[in-house]
Amino acid sequence: MRWMPVWLLTLGLGCGLPVPERDDAMDSPDTLDPALVDPDAYLLSARLPSPTNADRQRPVVITAHGFQASSYEWVEFREYAEARGALVSLVVLGGHGRSTEAWVETHHPDWGAPILDEYAALDALGYENISIFCSSTGCPLTFIHQAEGRFDDFTPLRNLVMVAPFLAPQNELLYQARIVGPAIGNLPSASTEDEMRHYYHNRPWTVFVDLVDCINLARPAVEAGLAWPDGMHARILRASDETTVAEVSADVILDGFETTEPVVLSEYQSEHHIFTRKNDRLSPEDITDEQLEAGIRPWDDDDEANYRAAFTELVELLGLDDALP
Repeated sequence: MRWMPVWLLTLGLGCGLPVPERDDAMDSPDTLDPALVDPDAYLLSARLPSPTNADRQRPVVITAHGFQASSYEWVEFREYAEARGALVSLVVLGGHGRSTEAWVETHHPDWGAPILDEYAALDALGYENISIFCSSTGCPLTFIHQAEGRFDDFTPLRNLVMVAPFLAPQNELLYQARIVGPAIGNLPSASTEDEMRHYYHNRPWTVFVDLVDCINLARPAVEAGLAWPDGMHARILRASDETTVAEVSADVILDGFETTEPVVLSEYQSEHHIFTRKNDRLSPEDITDEQLEAGIRPWDDDDEANYRAAFTELVELLGLDDALP
């Protein structure tokens, strides 16, 4: 998720009218997240509904992607982790992966509902080693469930991984979405042509109101002291130079989480908000000046090294050997 410059938001220049949608873009009702088309291939509860006793003991990860994104944000991690023995369930947030029109008809409680649904389904099937890996807005949605006691009756979480957890924006004008939003109308994201197939490009102002409502509910819940199951490991992964999430987001979590194990913060040198996704990134040789000016960042050798190191860190947290069998 990338923001327009503050002066552009204030004036409403370059915003307002929706960008014409392509049939193959996520904005279009003609393009659906594959996890919605074929849930048997993406949701573990549908893919493996009759687990063996051995399956029930394997590390299971429920992934929760971010604002305007799709299951695509975690698909690379699933391939990596499952090759090393984990089971990964790719959740699509409510209102996401469908069309811009479907998105604006939902609110943040709808966005978070599939996380709870999949956790409940896996618990009912007897899986015992369940973790949640969330990115960006997927994190406050998860925090809200925990704060409201919705996970209490399930098998306790083993791990909670938070990639760029979003509790505060770097651009504080976001908090004024209700005021400036009607004048702006639409705020297209800075996306490559390929990214548009997996991320919403058009972003009507009302979705930002719901995003603000989400973090305004989640952040005080964490600041008040958010208790997690005994023995659960919590880990934050963030990019050092990203421009979406304010650093205070991690500070709020470090101060507010009540865990028996210390919360670990891992910082990676990167400009990418979600540096754990490599697909559809542009190399320094392929990116244009116009794309750089729009806020799209190149994927260089350091990003590649960070990406691989982060995946190693995550599978080892699950208790798996990073080396392929």
